[in-house]
Amino acid sequence: MPTNTFFGEAREVGYDVVTRSGQRRRIRHARTDLPSLLAEFTGRGPSKLGRWVELPASAERWDAGFHAEPEVRQNTSAGEHDEGIAVSTIARLVDERQDPRRRKTKHFEYIEISDVDGRTGLVGHKYIPVQEAPSRARKVVKTGDVLVSTVRPERGTVGVVPPHLNGAICSTGFAVLRCRDVHPGALAWLLKSEAVRRQMIRHNIGIAYPAIAEETCLSLVLPTTQDKLREASIAAQELQDAQDVFEAARRHMMQLVGAELDEGSSRKLPNLIESSEPRSVTNAA
Repeated sequence: MPTNTFFGEAREVGYDVVTRSGQRRRIRHARTDLPSLLAEFTGRGPSKLGRWVELPASAERWDAGFHAEPEVRQNTSAGEHDEGIAVSTIARLVDERQDPRRRKTKHFEYIEISDVDGRTGLVGHKYIPVQEAPSRARKVVKTGDVLVSTVRPERGTVGVVPPHLNGAICSTGFAVLRCRDVHPGALAWLLKSEAVRRQMIRHNIGIAYPAIAEETCLSLVLPTTQDKLREASIAAQELQDAQDVFEAARRHMMQLVGAELDEGSSRKLPNLIESSEPRSVTNAA
C-alpha cells in the first residue's frame, strides 16, 4: 500500500560549520529554513522546500534530497541527451595511488574533503606526519586536477588543485578528473551548477551518508555548448591569473611583516584558505 510521505530539504539551518586548523566550529547566522519547512509539513505554508509523495512500501529510495524536487524524479533533465557536453568528452578519471608512509619524507601535504571550499572552489591542505596518514589518504594529484567529492555530492564540493599542491595526496572520498582541451576552473564551476547537482542526486546511494560512484562523474552532462565552454575557459584563466596576483601580493606582505619564507617554514604560512567546509545541508523527511 502506498504511503503518503513528506520530503523536505532545509538548505539553511541557522549556522555554518567551518574547519580551521583541523578544528570544527559552528558559526551561527539568522538564515534558517526550518520554520518554513514545518509550515509546509503542517499545511500552513506554500510548498517550496518540500512536497508530499505517495510511495509504495517497496520504493527503492526514501531520501529527501531525491524526492523533494520534482525535477529530480523526471526521467532526465531537459535536453540532457540532445544538448550539453558529457564530462567524459573533456576529462578522464585518474586513480594514481600511493601510501604516503612509503614516501622518503617526514611529512606530506594532504587534501581532505573539508579542505575544499565549496563556495570558491579553492583547495587548501594539511601538512601532517607520514606516520599519521589517514587510511583514506591515498590518491596522488597533480596541478589542475579537478577534485569532486563523491560524498554528499549535493553540496557541490568541487575544487582545482593549485600548483603548490602538485604531487599532494588527497582523500579517496574524491573523484579526480584530469581535463583535456578545457580549463579545469571552467569544468569545476560547471560541475557546481544546479543542473549537474540534480544529476548527481539521482545517482546517490545511501541516506545518512549519501555518495556516488566515481564513474558517475564521467556520465554527467554539463549545461553548456562548445562555444560557451571556450568562453568559460578564457574566463577561468583570467580568474586564475587574478588569484595568482593576489597570492604573490600576500606573500610579499608576509615578508614585509617579518614572516620567514624559507623552505622549512613556508609550509606553516596560512593558505589563501585554510580548511573550510561548504555550507551544511540538513535533510528532513
